[in-house]
Amino acid sequence: MEKKFRPILLAGGSGKRLWPLSTKEKPKQFIELFGDLSLFDLTLQRINNKKLFLEPLIVTSKDYLPLVEDSLAKTGVEVEKIYLEPESKNTFAALALPVLSDLERNKKELYMAMPSDHYIPFNKSFYETCAVIKDYFPKNALTLMGVKPDKASTEYGYIS
Repeated sequence: MEKKFRPILLAGGSGKRLWPLSTKEKPKQFIELFGDLSLFDLTLQRINNKKLFLEPLIVTSKDYLPLVEDSLAKTGVEVEKIYLEPESKNTFAALALPVLSDLERNKKELYMAMPSDHYIPFNKSFYETCAVIKDYFPKNALTLMGVKPDKASTEYGYIS
């Protein structure tokens, strides 16, 4: 069986980075910046590639669940499971929750953590990169893919 990624879509946040457009009630990933599509909608469309991805796990808060459900209905993407964070504890907790829960059922998953507020203009390049790297990671791995920073910035989380 061909390896596929299990995306973990991170859909939390506080709505501060794109203020005044984004708010606590509607952070930037849910704002329709591309016609009637939001960054979250574009992320869902991006992972709706059955050759590369299994159905995603989504981590969000109960406050954003209606926004997530609206996007799922709009894009037609089916999900494996939605995890609701009781409170925001940043990226590690948001990733640990679905991975630890899902590993009990699926011992051999290849996970890909994906923030839902990133803009990736060229899906073809993204898909080509995913196709290449999926064979380099063993099952039970958490895959993190991003841009290589060229300077120190608090906007990035670093892995050494």
